[in-house]
Amino acid sequence: MAKDFWKKSFRFPYPRDSEQVVLIVILTLGFGLRLWNVNWDLPEIYEEAYPLTISWKFWNWGHAGFNFNLTFFNYPALTFYIQFLVQAVHYVVGYLSGTYNDLQAFQKAYETNPTVFVVLARLVSLLFDMGAILVAYFFARRFADYRAGLLAALLVAINPLHIEQAHLVAVDTPLMFFALVSVFFIYELYTAPEKRWNLLCAICIGLAMATKYTGAILMLVLVTAYLLRSRSISEAIYSLKEPALISSLFLSGLLFIILNLQIIFSFKEFLGTWTAEQQHMLYGHLGLDPSQSTIGFYVTESLPLHLGLPLITAVVLAPIFSFMRKDKRDLLLWSFPLMYFSMIIMWEMRADRYILPIIPVLILIGSVALLRWWDTVRKFLRESPGRSRVQSNWFLAVAGLAAGLSVLFPSAVATLKYHQTHILPDTRTVAKERIYKDVPEGAAIALGPMGLQLDERKFRVLQLPFYPVYPNVVSPFYDARLYENVDFLIVSTFDYDRYNLEPRKYQKFIQFYETIKKQWQLWHEIRPVKNQTGPTIWLFQPPIGSNDFIDPELLERIKVAPQVWVDGFLAKLEMFAYDKGEFKKTEAIIRAAISRNPQNFLIYRDLAQVLYKLGNYEQGLKAVEIYLHSRPKDAEMIALRAMLLAGLHRLGKNY
Repeated sequence: MAKDFWKKSFRFPYPRDSEQVVLIVILTLGFGLRLWNVNWDLPEIYEEAYPLTISWKFWNWGHAGFNFNLTFFNYPALTFYIQFLVQAVHYVVGYLSGTYNDLQAFQKAYETNPTVFVVLARLVSLLFDMGAILVAYFFARRFADYRAGLLAALLVAINPLHIEQAHLVAVDTPLMFFALVSVFFIYELYTAPEKRWNLLCAICIGLAMATKYTGAILMLVLVTAYLLRSRSISEAIYSLKEPALISSLFLSGLLFIILNLQIIFSFKEFLGTWTAEQQHMLYGHLGLDPSQSTIGFYVTESLPLHLGLPLITAVVLAPIFSFMRKDKRDLLLWSFPLMYFSMIIMWEMRADRYILPIIPVLILIGSVALLRWWDTVRKFLRESPGRSRVQSNWFLAVAGLAAGLSVLFPSAVATLKYHQTHILPDTRTVAKERIYKDVPEGAAIALGPMGLQLDERKFRVLQLPFYPVYPNVVSPFYDARLYENVDFLIVSTFDYDRYNLEPRKYQKFIQFYETIKKQWQLWHEIRPVKNQTGPTIWLFQPPIGSNDFIDPELLERIKVAPQVWVDGFLAKLEMFAYDKGEFKKTEAIIRAAISRNPQNFLIYRDLAQVLYKLGNYEQGLKAVEIYLHSRPKDAEMIALRAMLLAGLHRLGKNY
C-alpha cells in the first residue's frame, strides 16, 4: 500500500533499499551539521531573533489574556505564530513535568537564562531546513532521476548558508522551505494540471507570503507555469483567465490576509512600516561598501562562497543543455531564481541571507546539469574507438570521484570554517565576563551599539543611539563631552569600521571615536583571534577632571533628535551628573528635558531636588509647586517644599 500511495503521489518508482540508505545517511549528516553548535554563544543572544522576541510579547506579560495584535509589520506574522506555538507546548510540558509552577515561573526562567527558549526557537529553523533537504531530493528525483535527487539532497545538506541560517531564529529559512515546496508543486501542476496541485500551490504560496513579503513573487512563477503550458501567444493570454489560476492566486492572497489580520486592523501603521522597509531595501544602510554594486556582491562574493565555483559553473552552463533539449520544464525551473534574483539586485540593501530562498533551486539546477554533462562524457568515452570498456570504466571511476569531490569540497570547507567560528566565545561574551568580574556594581556605563547586553540591575547603562538606515539622525549623540560623567565608555569596531567605509560622509562619527582614543584612558581592549566572532571592543575611562558645566549647544542639538531617543538619554545623563555632584550640569540637562517635553511633570521633581542642592530655593519652590499640582500627596515632595520654604525664611508664614 505504501508503494501504491508513493506512485500515485510522486509518480516515480519507490526508492530502492540502497537509495533509502543513502538518503538516510544524507539526512543524518545534514541533521548533525545543523545540530552542531545550535547553542552557539548562549545564554548571550547576538541575533535579532524577531520571531522569538515578538512572539514572546504575545503572552501579554503583566496583563490578562494574550495580545496577538502587535503593530510589528517588518515581517508577516506566520513565524511569530509558529514560535508562540512552540513556547506554548514548552510551557505545557514544563507545567505537567513540574518545571514551571505557573506562567510567572515560565517568564522568570526566560529572563534568568533564555538558553532553552532560544535553542527550541532555533530548532524550528533546523526542522524547516531538514525539510528542504527532503524536498530537494523529491524535486530533483522527479525532475531528473534518483542520482540527481541524492546529489541535490547532499549539496543542500552540507551547504554552509543553509547551515548558518538554520542556527538563527529568523524568517529566511521558513521562507526558503515554503518557496521550494511551492516551486515543486508548481512544477507538478505544470506536468499534470490537477486540482490538488492548484490547491497545494495556493496554500504554499500563501504560507511563503505570510512568512516574508518577498514570497509574493511566487505568484508570478505560478503564472509562468500557465504561460509555458500554452502553445501560442493567444493561448497564453487566454490561460491567464483560467478559473483555476485565478482561484489559486485568490486563495494565496486570502491565506496571507487570514494569517495577518492585524494588517487590516492597523493598516496605517502597516503602511508606514511598509514604506520605511521599502526605503531601507532600496537605499540600504550604514556599512555597505559604496564601491561595490549589489549585483557585484552576489555574483562575485556571496554565490561563489556559498555554492562553490564548480557548482556555479554547472549552474551557468545549465542553459546550454536546456537550449539543446528545448524543454520548457527547464525554463519553469529557472523562473523562480531569475525572478527572485532580479528583485533583490534592485535593492541597495544586500545580505547573504537574501539569496537563501534560491539556493536549493540553484543546487537542483546545478545537480541536474552536472549529471547531464557526466552522462554525455561517459557515453562519448564508452563509444570512443580504440578504448576498451575496462579502460573507460577505470577512467570514469577516477574522473567521477574527482568531479564529485570538486563539487562537494567548497561547501564542506566553508561549513567547517563556519563551525570553527563557534569554538571560541564571541568577543562580546569575553568583554561581558571581564566587565562583570572587574567593574564595580553600580558603575555608570555608556555602551556603544554591538549587541552586548548588560544587567541593568548591576550597572547603570546608557545606550548610545544607533540608526543604521539614517545614521545622521543620531549624530548629535556622538560627542565625547556628553559622556564625561560615566565610569566607562564601551565601543567597538562594529560601527566604527562601518563609518570608516565612508569617512567624508560620516566625519562627525569618526571624530567622536578619534577623540575618545586620544583623550580617554584605554582600560582594556579585546581583539578577536583567528576563527573568533565579534568585533574589537574597547573599554575606556573618561579623562580625569571633568567640570560642572555642559555646553548648551550640545543639549540644543540633542533636543532636535527623535523623541524616542532623547527623553531616556537625557534622563540617564542627568542621573550620572547628579551622582557626581555636578548640580549645575544636572540643572542644565533637566531644563533641556523640560523644554523638550514640558508636559512630563515628573521632571520637575528632579529639578526641585537639584535646585535645593544649588541653594536656589525660589526656583526650587516653583518646581515643587508644579510637580505637586499633579501629585499633591507625594510626601517626599511635601517635605522638600517645607525645606525650601525654610531656606527662604517663609516656613512659619506659608506652611
